Amino acid sequence: MLAVLYTNRAAADFHLKNYGSCYKDCAKAKQLKPDHYRAHERGARALLSLERHADCAAWCDEALNRWVADPELLRLSSQARAVAEASAAKARREAAVGRRAERQLAGVAAALARRGVQIRPGTGRLEMPDDAKVEFAAGDADGNGVLRYPVLLLYPEFGQTDFLRGVDETASLAEVAATVFDPSQPPAAWNSAKAYNPDSALFYLDCSSTSDSAATSKAKPETLDKRLTLAQVLKRPEAALTGSVLLLTVLRAGPYHDRWLKEWWDSQ
Repeated sequence: MLAVLYTNRAAADFHLKNYGSCYKDCAKAKQLKPDHYRAHERGARALLSLERHADCAAWCDEALNRWVADPELLRLSSQARAVAEASAAKARREAAVGRRAERQLAGVAAALARRGVQIRPGTGRLEMPDDAKVEFAAGDADGNGVLRYPVLLLYPEFGQTDFLRGVDETASLAEVAATVFDPSQPPAAWNSAKAYNPDSALFYLDCSSTSDSAATSKAKPETLDKRLTLAQVLKRPEAALTGSVLLLTVLRAGPYHDRWLKEWWDSQ
C-alpha cells in the first residue's frame, strides 16, 4: 500500500513538474515493491524530464528485465539513449577541439620562441579584440608553418585605428599599407583627402607601449623600411608583441609628424 501511495504522489509531482520529487518517490516505491510497474515507468519519465539521460537509460534497462517488450519503457529507453549518446559524442568532439587548440597554442608558443619574438603584457591604454591571436596560416601546429599576426595600426594624428586580424609574417609593411590604403577602395572618413596612402605612410613601432625604462631606451622612434616583413620587424631588439598583437604607429611627413617626434624626445 505504501508503494502505491508513493507512486500516486509521484504522479501528482510529475503533473506539477516537480520531477525531482517525482523521481525520489518512484525510487522509494520501487524499493518497497520492485515489481510495481508504475514506479518504474514514472521514474523513467521523471529522469527523462530531468535530462538525466544516462540514468534514465539504466533505469529503463532494469525495468525491461521484468517487462521485456513493454512499448512505453522501450520508447523511454530509446529516447534517453539517443540523447545520452548524442551528448557523449558532443563531449568527445569538444574535448578533441580543446586538445587541438592546446596543441596549436603550444606550437605557436614554440614557433615564437624559435623566432625570438618578445612578448610584453597587454596595455589597458588600448582595447584589443578578444579573439586576437597569433596562429599558423595553414592551421597546422607542427611549428613549421607561416605565422599570422594580428596587427593594430595607430593613427595618432586623427585618433583612429585599423585592426588587421591575420597578417602573414611574410607580408611586408608596403603590403600592409597597400591593404589599408587600397586606392581602388573608398578611403576612411578621416582620410577623405587620401593624405595617408601607400606611398606617404610612415611606419613606427609603437614606443608608447613599452613599460620599462630599458625597453624604452631601445625603442627610439625610427621609420621602418616598408620593404621589411613582419617577421623582420619583430626581429628588431626593440620590437615586441603587446599581448599577442603587433602595434604599429602610422604617420605621414608633415607638421604633425615633426611635432610627434619632438614630443617623444621631450618626454625622455
